Amino acid sequence: MNIKEFLKKTEVKIFFTVYLIYLVFISNYGGNFMADSMLSASISLVEQGTLAIDDYISETCKVTGCDHAYYKGHFYSGFSPGPTFLALPVYLVAYPFLENLLPDSLLGNPKTELKLIILNILVTVLISSFLAALISALVYKISFYFTENRKTRIFTSFILSLGTLFLLYSTGYYARILASFFSIFAFYKLIKMKHSEERTNKDLFLAGFSSSIAITMDYPHFLISFVLFLYLLSFLRDGRIFYYLLASIIPVILILSYHFIIFE
Repeated sequence: MNIKEFLKKTEVKIFFTVYLIYLVFISNYGGNFMADSMLSASISLVEQGTLAIDDYISETCKVTGCDHAYYKGHFYSGFSPGPTFLALPVYLVAYPFLENLLPDSLLGNPKTELKLIILNILVTVLISSFLAALISALVYKISFYFTENRKTRIFTSFILSLGTLFLLYSTGYYARILASFFSIFAFYKLIKMKHSEERTNKDLFLAGFSSSIAITMDYPHFLISFVLFLYLLSFLRDGRIFYYLLASIIPVILILSYHFIIFE
């Protein structure tokens, strides 16, 4: 498939349309308590090699908390670790430029705060809004298994992306959107397997891994992961399910390791 044929695909057009709309409506340029909590840990890991964020939160937040965890004299992100680690590659690339080009202070904001603001914008554009737009394309593809009416499928995709709270959460760096992408991607892989004779171990592994990765993004998604597992059992009950379970366990081990490192 050449690039012209690829760009003519309906799901690709939906993706770019939704993505551009999200970029127009990007909010929280200055960040928010949730994003600041998660991204401060990303910055700290790159600059200091630690999950503690003592040097990256304001004095006010040290008193009130501001969505941070506090343990044995140190502050940590108060959220699941997935969004923190997902932002690491972005900050690894941006760090040399921000460190060398940003002034020590601008409009009353210290360099650490400026880095946080810029990182918040970068991860919203490159991660949150991008994955949210991919969700719209996934919904279009998933809806094929419920209706063949092309207009209905397009309408459903746009309604979810632009007519629900997805529009709000997709224009900032929110864990809910990140988790939703991985959960919906896992469901897409599962429903595709259910309606296909080809059920490879690779696809099962990928579906299980994606389902469990959603938990690392937002802990309540363990409920959705459980429902997805039950859905898998509805059409597959043989030894191949081991690959799904194995993949699901890996992110859980990472979560437990993360909490053990910080909270012992």
